[in-house]
Amino acid sequence: EIPAKICYNKGVKGIIIKTGIDLGSKAVKVVVTAEHPETGKIEVLGATKELSAGIVNGQVVSVFEATSSVKRAIEKTEQALKL
Repeated sequence: EIPAKICYNKGVKGIIIKTGIDLGSKAVKVVVTAEHPETGKIEVLGATKELSAGIVNGQVVSVFEATSSVKRAIEKTEQALKL
């Protein structure tokens, strides 16, 4: 559903939407990109960072806290993209 909304806004069919999530000990980072099917040009649609919890030295020590951090980061990204 989200890619279709972005594709229609762009007016181009077949745009490829990709999302990357980086889980770190200090922050969870999310980036959303769109790749144009004909040109291959990649555009960053949004990127956000949220403080992380439940991750120490790159290891998940609390699944609940780490999951909450990821959810907050995704919600922040959705708000930034106005979805």
